[in-house]
Amino acid sequence: MIVGKTHPNVLAHEGESYRFELQNLVDQLGLQDKVVFIDKFLTDEELKEYLTACDIYLSPYPHEQQISSGTLSFAVGAGAAVISTPYWHAKDLLKDDRGILTPFNDIESMRGNIKLLYTSHRLLAWHRFKARSYGEQTVWKNVAKMYIELLNGVTTPVRSLIDYEKYLSFDLKREA
Repeated sequence: MIVGKTHPNVLAHEGESYRFELQNLVDQLGLQDKVVFIDKFLTDEELKEYLTACDIYLSPYPHEQQISSGTLSFAVGAGAAVISTPYWHAKDLLKDDRGILTPFNDIESMRGNIKLLYTSHRLLAWHRFKARSYGEQTVWKNVAKMYIELLNGVTTPVRSLIDYEKYLSFDLKREA
Protein backbone atom coordinates (compact mmCIF):
# COMPACT_ATOMS: atom_id res chain seq x y z
CA MET A 1 0.00 0.00 0.00
CA ILE A 2 1.07 3.51 -0.73
CA VAL A 3 -1.00 5.60 1.63
CA GLY A 4 -1.42 9.33 2.01
CA LYS A 5 -1.76 12.61 0.20
CA THR A 6 1.23 14.32 -1.41
CA HIS A 7 2.72 16.89 0.97
CA PRO A 8 1.43 20.40 0.11
CA ASN A 9 4.97 21.81 -0.32
CA VAL A 10 5.90 19.00 -2.71
CA LEU A 11 2.61 19.43 -4.54
CA ALA A 12 3.25 23.17 -5.01
CA HIS A 13 6.72 22.63 -6.52
CA GLU A 14 6.48 19.27 -8.27
CA GLY A 15 2.80 18.45 -8.54
CA GLU A 16 1.92 14.76 -8.51
CA SER A 17 4.93 13.71 -10.60
CA TYR A 18 6.27 11.31 -7.95
CA ARG A 19 2.89 9.63 -7.45
CA PHE A 20 2.46 9.32 -11.24
CA GLU A 21 5.96 7.85 -11.51
CA LEU A 22 5.09 5.25 -8.87
CA GLN A 23 1.80 4.41 -10.58
CA ASN A 24 3.57 3.99 -13.92
CA LEU A 25 6.17 1.74 -12.31
CA VAL A 26 3.44 -0.43 -10.80
CA ASP A 27 1.82 -0.68 -14.24
CA GLN A 28 5.12 -1.50 -15.98
CA LEU A 29 5.87 -4.26 -13.48
CA GLY A 30 2.33 -5.66 -13.69
CA LEU A 31 1.74 -5.19 -9.97
CA GLN A 32 -1.70 -3.57 -10.16
CA ASP A 33 -3.23 -6.42 -8.14
CA LYS A 34 -0.48 -6.18 -5.47
CA VAL A 35 -0.08 -2.42 -4.90
CA VAL A 36 -2.91 -0.17 -3.75
CA PHE A 37 -2.73 3.63 -3.77
CA ILE A 38 -4.80 5.44 -1.16
CA ASP A 39 -4.59 9.10 -2.13
CA LYS A 40 -6.08 10.96 0.81
CA PHE A 41 -5.11 12.72 4.00
CA LEU A 42 -5.63 10.27 6.83
CA THR A 43 -7.25 10.94 10.16
CA ASP A 44 -5.29 9.86 13.24
CA GLU A 45 -7.54 6.83 13.57
CA GLU A 46 -7.05 5.81 9.92
CA LEU A 47 -3.29 6.25 10.21
CA LYS A 48 -3.27 4.11 13.34
CA GLU A 49 -5.29 1.43 11.54
CA TYR A 50 -2.96 1.28 8.52
CA LEU A 51 0.25 1.36 10.54
CA THR A 52 -0.79 -1.33 13.00
CA ALA A 53 -1.79 -3.55 10.06
CA CYS A 54 1.49 -3.08 8.20
CA ASP A 55 4.32 -5.60 8.41
CA ILE A 56 7.05 -3.51 6.81
CA TYR A 57 7.16 0.27 6.63
CA LEU A 58 9.44 1.85 4.01
CA SER A 59 10.88 5.33 4.49
CA PRO A 60 13.03 6.02 1.40
CA TYR A 61 13.81 9.73 1.74
CA PRO A 62 16.44 10.74 -0.85
CA HIS A 63 18.56 13.10 1.32
CA GLU A 64 20.26 12.91 4.71
CA GLN A 65 18.98 16.36 5.71
CA GLN A 66 15.43 15.12 6.31
CA ILE A 67 14.91 16.46 9.82
CA SER A 68 11.91 14.37 10.79
CA SER A 69 9.19 12.03 9.64
CA GLY A 70 6.02 11.83 11.66
CA THR A 71 4.89 8.65 9.98
CA LEU A 72 8.25 6.99 10.68
CA SER A 73 7.77 7.72 14.38
CA PHE A 74 4.20 6.46 14.22
CA ALA A 75 5.29 3.29 12.36
CA VAL A 76 7.86 2.49 15.06
CA GLY A 77 5.20 3.16 17.69
CA ALA A 78 2.88 0.76 15.89
CA GLY A 79 5.51 -1.97 15.85
CA ALA A 80 6.17 -2.10 12.12
CA ALA A 81 9.48 -3.43 10.87
CA VAL A 82 11.11 -0.40 9.26
CA ILE A 83 13.45 -0.18 6.29
CA SER A 84 14.71 3.34 5.71
CA THR A 85 17.38 5.42 4.11
CA PRO A 86 19.78 6.88 6.71
CA TYR A 87 18.45 10.43 7.01
CA TRP A 88 19.09 12.15 10.34
CA HIS A 89 15.81 11.28 12.02
CA ALA A 90 15.89 7.66 10.85
CA LYS A 91 19.48 7.09 12.01
CA ASP A 92 18.54 8.22 15.50
CA LEU A 93 15.17 6.47 15.74
CA LEU A 94 16.29 3.16 14.22
CA LYS A 95 19.55 2.67 16.12
CA ASP A 96 19.94 -0.34 18.42
CA ASP A 97 18.37 -2.69 15.86
CA ARG A 98 15.00 -0.91 15.79
CA GLY A 99 15.06 -0.92 11.99
CA ILE A 100 17.17 -1.47 8.90
CA LEU A 101 19.03 1.36 7.17
CA THR A 102 19.83 1.18 3.45
CA PRO A 103 22.02 3.58 1.45
CA PHE A 104 20.38 6.50 -0.35
CA ASN A 105 19.19 5.74 -3.89
CA ASP A 106 20.19 2.08 -3.60
CA ILE A 107 17.16 0.24 -4.93
CA GLU A 108 18.91 -3.14 -4.83
CA SER A 109 19.69 -2.76 -1.12
CA MET A 110 16.10 -1.73 -0.39
CA ARG A 111 14.79 -4.66 -2.43
CA GLY A 112 17.20 -7.09 -0.74
CA ASN A 113 16.13 -5.97 2.73
CA ILE A 114 12.44 -6.25 1.87
CA LYS A 115 13.04 -9.78 0.57
CA LEU A 116 15.11 -10.62 3.66
CA LEU A 117 12.29 -9.64 6.02
CA TYR A 118 9.61 -11.38 3.98
CA THR A 119 11.59 -14.61 3.79
CA SER A 120 12.76 -14.64 7.41
CA HIS A 121 9.73 -14.55 9.69
CA ARG A 122 12.01 -14.69 12.72
CA LEU A 123 13.93 -11.59 11.60
CA LEU A 124 10.69 -9.79 10.72
CA ALA A 125 9.29 -10.62 14.16
CA TRP A 126 12.53 -9.43 15.82
CA HIS A 127 12.44 -6.04 14.09
CA ARG A 128 8.75 -5.63 14.87
CA PHE A 129 9.39 -6.49 18.52
CA LYS A 130 12.31 -4.03 18.78
CA ALA A 131 10.27 -1.25 17.16
CA ARG A 132 7.18 -1.91 19.26
CA SER A 133 9.16 -2.12 22.51
CA TYR A 134 10.77 1.24 21.85
CA GLY A 135 7.62 2.74 20.38
CA GLU A 136 5.57 1.92 23.46
CA GLN A 137 7.95 4.06 25.50
CA THR A 138 7.62 7.01 23.14
CA VAL A 139 3.89 7.29 22.40
CA TRP A 140 2.54 10.64 23.55
CA LYS A 141 0.48 9.11 26.32
CA ASN A 142 3.54 7.53 27.95
CA VAL A 143 5.81 10.52 27.38
CA ALA A 144 3.16 12.81 28.88
CA LYS A 145 2.81 10.49 31.86
CA MET A 146 6.59 10.60 32.46
CA TYR A 147 6.56 14.42 32.35
CA ILE A 148 3.53 14.64 34.64
CA GLU A 149 5.16 12.28 37.13
CA LEU A 150 8.38 14.30 36.96
CA LEU A 151 6.53 17.58 37.47
CA ASN A 152 4.38 16.14 40.25
CA GLY A 153 7.58 15.13 42.00
CA VAL A 154 8.94 18.67 42.04
CA THR A 155 5.76 20.80 42.20
CA THR A 156 2.32 20.75 43.73
CA PRO A 157 0.10 18.87 41.26
CA VAL A 158 -2.59 20.96 39.59
CA ARG A 159 -4.41 17.89 38.26
CA SER A 160 -4.26 14.36 39.49
CA LEU A 161 -2.58 11.78 37.27
CA ILE A 162 -6.00 10.26 36.65
CA ASP A 163 -7.11 13.37 34.73
CA TYR A 164 -4.29 13.51 32.19
CA GLU A 165 -5.48 10.58 30.06
CA LYS A 166 -8.55 12.41 28.77
CA TYR A 167 -6.30 15.02 27.11
CA LEU A 168 -4.17 12.53 25.21
CA SER A 169 -4.92 10.65 22.03
CA PHE A 170 -3.29 8.67 19.23
CA ASP A 171 -1.92 5.77 21.21
CA LEU A 172 -0.48 3.36 18.63
CA LYS A 173 -0.10 0.47 21.05
CA ARG A 174 -1.44 -2.68 19.43
CA GLU A 175 -4.52 -4.24 20.88
CA ALA A 176 -3.75 -7.62 22.43
